Amino acid sequence: MRFIAALLLLLIPAFIVAQPDSTVQHLQHLVIRSYTVQTELSLVGIKGETPGTGLVYAKKSDEKDWKATNDGKALNPEVTDVQAVVIVNDSIFLAGTWKNGLYRTRDAGNSWDKLDSFPASDIRAIRISESHPEHIFAATVSHGIMRSTDLGSSWHPCSADSLRKRLASWSMEVDPTNPSRLYALTYSNGILKTTDQGKHWEPLLKHEGIMFYDMAISNKDPNKLWAVGANDSLGVIYTSDDQGKSWKMLAETPAGSFNQIELTGKWEDVLLVGSWNNGAFIHTHLGWSKLAAITFETISGMHANSAKISIFTWGNGLYEIENVWMDSGNIGLKNN
Repeated sequence: MRFIAALLLLLIPAFIVAQPDSTVQHLQHLVIRSYTVQTELSLVGIKGETPGTGLVYAKKSDEKDWKATNDGKALNPEVTDVQAVVIVNDSIFLAGTWKNGLYRTRDAGNSWDKLDSFPASDIRAIRISESHPEHIFAATVSHGIMRSTDLGSSWHPCSADSLRKRLASWSMEVDPTNPSRLYALTYSNGILKTTDQGKHWEPLLKHEGIMFYDMAISNKDPNKLWAVGANDSLGVIYTSDDQGKSWKMLAETPAGSFNQIELTGKWEDVLLVGSWNNGAFIHTHLGWSKLAAITFETISGMHANSAKISIFTWGNGLYEIENVWMDSGNIGLKNN
């Protein structure tokens, strides 16, 4: 009897940390620069090598293969890099590019038009408020954070002119419960936060020599934040329990220049972390482990739902694996 009990104790953790042994891969050899995943439809933006190679691919949930929008052509003959994509509704999508401005489709990707009224040419991220989907935000290099409330037709800065250089942003996040609360991940000023849609910004987190690439807001508690950053030799992971007023850097993390973070788990926030140089990792209450199914080292995005985890790469397309960690226990994450 004692032997059986001991055997069960050994088997249960093994079952919890077991990783999928099969991987589905799409868009092989492509650099996926941006992505958005919804229940019925997903989009990815592609970074090409020459003008006219910046495409947007789409896939419906009931279809097997990804298809290039715009009849297989780039958004514009000059577009090389589609840095941001978002689905506004069933027919309207937005795509932000490197050096070529903002584009919109009104016919679900059959054709794209450049929005000449958008003031910035370099758009790094586009986000839609979950609680107020009429609010769309764009992170730019030259004009900080921009906001639209008319499906992308017109845009207004979320800051005073004097703050634009401080808000040159790689990425941003919108609080899922409050569209007035925004977080900007800037190039040289760390992470900044506004609670009034940009009238005032306060510094939250800065680590000398570190660029913060991504952050996540807990699905369980919007007060809890996670942020990842890196330089050429060091990756850091920070967490906050009070909307960024105070932060704690996690110790004993894997080696990697971290650039992506995603959360999954039914009871607790299970961390998925990607890197520029060492693939992807997962952290549960049992500690850290590498996602063995992801053999490509440079990660450009991560998304998890109850069924699968999507890992986007900078050079080898998209990997999909079963989300065996969604029900991985409710003991709580290990405090490092």
